[in-house]
Amino acid sequence: MLTGAEIDELLSSFDQAFPSRLRAYAMVRCLIDLGLRSSEVVKLQLDDINWADGTIKLVGTKSRRADALPLPFETGAAIAAYLHEERPATSNRAIFVRHVAPTTSRSRRRASAARQSK
Repeated sequence: MLTGAEIDELLSSFDQAFPSRLRAYAMVRCLIDLGLRSSEVVKLQLDDINWADGTIKLVGTKSRRADALPLPFETGAAIAAYLHEERPATSNRAIFVRHVAPTTSRSRRRASAARQSK
């Protein structure tokens, strides 16, 4: 477990500019503020947030049931900032989407293997 000082230091590290900064910050807020597991954070969908009620729904958790948790202001603000300022346009309903495609693709692996066999 992190101490309060360590949490403060972690959260302040997102003040620096780097790619996907708002995404990373919002994900860490979900981990810290809601106590979610990383697998639960990556499964969050846009429809899981009820902005009017200030709640977030967790589906398919370890307990295998749907739970609604209060959405802390700081966490909601971090997610909203990511959605409005950094999330790429996509039809994917996941809250947190990749900003850069994976660097290893089948075609690249094949090309690399072909070069190595020469």
